[in-house]
Amino acid sequence: LPESISFTDAAALGLAGTAAQGVIEGAALEPGNTIVVIGATGGVGNQVVQLAARAGARVIATAHTDAERELVTRIGADATVDHTGDLSAQIRQIAPNGVDAVAHLAGDPSAVAVIRDGGRFVSTLVQSPDQVPIQTASVVPVYANPTREILDQLAQMVSTGQITVTVQQVFPLQQTHAALAAFGQGTLGKLVITTD
Repeated sequence: LPESISFTDAAALGLAGTAAQGVIEGAALEPGNTIVVIGATGGVGNQVVQLAARAGARVIATAHTDAERELVTRIGADATVDHTGDLSAQIRQIAPNGVDAVAHLAGDPSAVAVIRDGGRFVSTLVQSPDQVPIQTASVVPVYANPTREILDQLAQMVSTGQITVTVQQVFPLQQTHAALAAFGQGTLGKLVITTD
């Protein structure tokens, strides 16, 4: 762990960043591609937004509140859509010809309908392509595998300011129940439980 990264940030980065790396690889983004990040306000979503923007993609992120829109815009989203409304219609207003990829990190897989022919639906929530009925796009399940190499890459990106980690709140171990309750309300980044 580089000295410039706190243990709290490292705890929030590890698994989320690893999953995000898998999503970016699965999306096979090229500069100028458009990706929708569903679940952009969570820990994995925050990292996907930043990594996609770094790859030169146009990022459409889900966000409902002003605080959520501010966060995802600050970390690299070009546009936002409200996940509590008609997602497909909102996305089609921004990308009338469809998007190149959808990062499915929350909710149901209905946004698959906005993917252009030949695009990719990359999900941390589905285990098999058979779970998403689409013939015109690839379905790519992602499983986070935090290898030393990936963790080192992520730590280097944070320590050099290429990506950031958003920690909404830190809870002491004795307040784990409160952390779980807060998680159920939705998060802006990650919640961390500490033993200090």
